[in-house]
Amino acid sequence: MYPLSFKMTAGCGFLLIWVIMLHSQFPFSTGCLQDERSYLLDFKAGLNLSSGRLSSWRGFNCCDWEGVACDYHTSHVIRLDLSNDPYQFKQQLTGEVRTSLCNLQHLQYLDLSWNDFNGTSIPPQL
Repeated sequence: MYPLSFKMTAGCGFLLIWVIMLHSQFPFSTGCLQDERSYLLDFKAGLNLSSGRLSSWRGFNCCDWEGVACDYHTSHVIRLDLSNDPYQFKQQLTGEVRTSLCNLQHLQYLDLSWNDFNGTSIPPQL
């Protein structure tokens, strides 16, 4: 019975070492950062969402939300693509563009095209 227990322990130990090595080579994101999630939710609060757009913007992991992309290693929000199909005016985002987006310091791409922000200007900080 002892050799069988030893083999199982060695097998489990090998698996644990393999998982640790894999994680060190390819660190996995645990979801978006809480501060950045708050900034996105503040931006959303300034919008009129009667069209149902951004209904996926709930839950803990903002990296899974519509139009949001995060860096795989750091979990920072790096892309926000909320562009609208110009032929789908019923899906337009309306409201105000809040300055909370300026707090997304790692944002590399922002697309708000084909939406209607009622003539309000986009904050110059963006």
